[in-house]
Amino acid sequence: MRRAVKQSLMEIFTTLYEAHNYIKNFIEKGKTDDLQSLFGDCQQTAIQLGTIIEESEGEGFVTVSHLESYCEAVYEIATSGENNASKIKKTLDKKLMTAESSAKTDIKVKLEIVFMPYKASMWDSLESVWKSADKDPMCDAYVVPIPYYDKNPNGTLGKFHYEGKEYPSDVPVIHYETYDLSKRRPDVIYIHNPYDEYNFVTSVDPRFYSKELKKYTDCLVYIPYYVSDENATDVGKHYVLSAGVINSDKTIVQSPKFEDIFKKTLLSQFGDTPENRKIVNDKIHGLGSPKFDAVNTHKKENYDIPSEWKEIIGDKKVILYNTHLSVLMKENYKRFIPKLKEVIEYFKNRDDVVLLWRPHPLTISTAESMNPEALAPYMEIVNEFKDNKYGIYDDTSDMNRAVAISDAYYGSGSSVVSIYKATGKPIMIENIDIREDL
Repeated sequence: MRRAVKQSLMEIFTTLYEAHNYIKNFIEKGKTDDLQSLFGDCQQTAIQLGTIIEESEGEGFVTVSHLESYCEAVYEIATSGENNASKIKKTLDKKLMTAESSAKTDIKVKLEIVFMPYKASMWDSLESVWKSADKDPMCDAYVVPIPYYDKNPNGTLGKFHYEGKEYPSDVPVIHYETYDLSKRRPDVIYIHNPYDEYNFVTSVDPRFYSKELKKYTDCLVYIPYYVSDENATDVGKHYVLSAGVINSDKTIVQSPKFEDIFKKTLLSQFGDTPENRKIVNDKIHGLGSPKFDAVNTHKKENYDIPSEWKEIIGDKKVILYNTHLSVLMKENYKRFIPKLKEVIEYFKNRDDVVLLWRPHPLTISTAESMNPEALAPYMEIVNEFKDNKYGIYDDTSDMNRAVAISDAYYGSGSSVVSIYKATGKPIMIENIDIREDL
């Protein structure tokens, strides 16, 4: 049974106890007409309780039999002519207590948990938590991907995206239009996008901003879609002070070290008071990132590699080339474009290694929104790379496959590096300012 339903049931038991007080009072004052009506109300309320319980727990559930016994006691008292008010109240209370005790102990609370990712490529930041909830017999876990928009350069909402069909086949996706938050009111909602309207590149549908989701649950949980270098001494304030962190009831970060960083940043921003310390301590928890879980569970042998990829790879080693979206922002692209051409030229048509190029999934959207002049030269390189099969261009939603099948990493110093470290395979960070032609 859902927790909210059980709480409502227990409140109805309280109402019945109050009715017993009125019964005692009516008997003592001789209000027989009011008394019979109240006996009927008690019976009807108990029947309604039984119906709700059977709908949730099944016909013949033990608590229902106790409620039936209570109804029989009410009927017997109502038709017996008994007028000992204290005795009647004691009898009814005792019968009701038996049913109430059964409701408390025999009806188990089942949590409804909904996971609301937006980009399929970031599903690994929630995946292991969903798997645990899905296996738990006391949880009903749902995956409800939410739509998002690219943002136009002027900040308005642009192209619409919904990636519900891009999730792994073992994930039973529910369309966001069929999951009514206002009616379901899930016990827990998990998100991995913290920005609400404050991202310059994309925006989830405003209906699913963290400040809106918070209205429909008692526990909003934010888990970052990224991981950072454990050697970092600081985390950008825009990450810590994002809407998702501020509005969440719980924020799960990748380690105790990052828990400490988040807490210090929040207290520095909002004041290090006893009240704020309690709020922050309840909110931030360094329990680890599901992204690390994904790396440890997604092995090369678990993947069905596309035949086109197999043909390109052959018996060569695979270099994962990861490029971050920041390389096309502002003036970076003028330094990055020549470097990108050089890297592709270096790796193409080699007999020993092949490049698996995986750009950040928001690269093109970022360029369109933040730096449109970078898009044409970048797309020219992308199209040439794909058309001539200089390597593998991976713009799919599954980053973990690229990590699993590659033999080494080269590229931007992004959060992918932190994930790749968990594999124990070689890593080299790209410096876009170092080129052979300099």
